[in-house]
Amino acid sequence: MAGMTAPLPLRDDDPCAVAMRGIVPSLNTPFAADGAVDTQAYARLVERSIADGAAGLLALAVAGEQGSLTFDEKARLARVAVEAAG
Repeated sequence: MAGMTAPLPLRDDDPCAVAMRGIVPSLNTPFAADGAVDTQAYARLVERSIADGAAGLLALAVAGEQGSLTFDEKARLARVAVEAAG
């Protein structure tokens, strides 16, 4: 396609380079009726995504409402995601 460039190859000397394969879904942030972040629902979402075969999870991205969450809410969701993922 015009204007598209090929992805850059991974470098052997780059410790941060990771070859990704499979599905890596962006997780939405669930909210309770009172507007609070629903961490129990978030943990279930992480667990379900992994059980369904996700190769990785993209937490706190655009679909995760990251722009409107406080630092404490983001930190809590990060902890919940790590714990739920095992």
